[in-house]
Order: sequence, then structure tokens, then C-alpha cells
Amino acid sequence: PSAKTIEPEVVQTKAQDPPKPAPAKVEEPVKAAEPKKESPPPPAPALEQPPPAKQPPGLKLTFEDGGKDVDLFIAKKPLALKLKTGTTPLTVTAVDKGGASEAAGVKVGMKLKAVAGISLEGKTFQQGLDVVKQNVDMLDA
Repeated sequence: PSAKTIEPEVVQTKAQDPPKPAPAKVEEPVKAAEPKKESPPPPAPALEQPPPAKQPPGLKLTFEDGGKDVDLFIAKKPLALKLKTGTTPLTVTAVDKGGASEAAGVKVGMKLKAVAGISLEGKTFQQGLDVVKQNVDMLDA
């Protein structure tokens, strides 16, 4: 009998790609901690209110008109109005046509409650009139 040669079967396998090396890590130099500068405190949170309206130039007069307080601004002197003499609250009895008070919206019957933020409540007629005069004197003619 003749000898048979057996050749080994060669099985080809797909060569695997060698593992990829991990990307090199670049380390950043560690900085020494710098002393912290004191920063001002953060601003207070804004309240949800509209900004105050800009006040018109002139003297602020607060009147009571029909049960409501009304702020009017007189830009120049004279006021060109008349008040009921000797009584409080100071009550407008006349407004001159074309005068500063008419231009501001003052009407007969309005009661003057404050001048430039100074309340007239509890003041006599003369004390209230003095507050009015002192503040009107600061206006331009």
C-alpha cells in the first residue's frame, strides 16, 4: 500500500487590526491657586416693577380731585390761581386762563394736599400758604 500524504488544510483567517493606541493625554500644567480678589456682592435681584416714571420739570403739587390724588407739575411762576382764603384744606377757587396752573391741569375745586412732597395736612391756612410761596419762589418766572 502506498502511503498517502496528508497535507494540512490551511485556513486563512482575516488578520485583525492591531489595537489602536489610546490618544495621548495632554496634561495641562496645574496652576497655583491665586488669591481671590474680593468681588462686590452681586446686585440684588430686580423687583418686577416698572422703573419709576421720570418726573417732569417744575414744582410738584399734589391735589385731591374727585377723591383721587393727582400730581401736577407747575413749570414757572406765577401760579396764576386763587385759593379760598382762611380755610383748610387749601381749595382752588379760580384758575387764570393761559397761566401756569391751567397749563398743568389745575381745576377749580381741587384741594391742595402737598407741595414738593411736603404735606399740608394739619397746617393752618397761613402755614400752608407759606409752604406754597416758599416753593413757588424757586421757580423761574
